[in-house]
Order: sequence, then C-alpha cells, then structure tokens
Amino acid sequence: MRKLTDKDMATEIAKLREKLVYLQSEVAMHQAKNFRALRAARRELARLLTIQSEQTIIREVNHE
Repeated sequence: MRKLTDKDMATEIAKLREKLVYLQSEVAMHQAKNFRALRAARRELARLLTIQSEQTIIREVNHE
C-alpha cells in the first residue's frame, strides 16, 4: 500500500468508501451476511488514510 502513487491511493480510498456505504446499507436493512467485511473495510480505509497522511507530512518536512 505504501508504494501506491497519490492518484492510485485516492482511487483506492474512493472505492473503499463506496464499499463501506454498500455494506452499511446492507447492515441497516438487516441483509448483511458477513459483518466482518464491514469491520475489515473500515480498517483498510483507516490504514490507507493513515499512510496518505504520513506521506503528506513527509512531503511537507522535505519541502517538496
């Protein structure tokens, strides 16, 4: 994940957010069969956002 470009990272984040909306709607309608998928998607999104923040901070420190 750390080797993704900024554009690829943004694309992955957008995909995960869409997936989260879908999974949350399934849970809300009591149609979810796999509650762990929701938890896994949240964690993966958090990881990507953390990596994105780290890369932004590194760029700021290095004055790029």
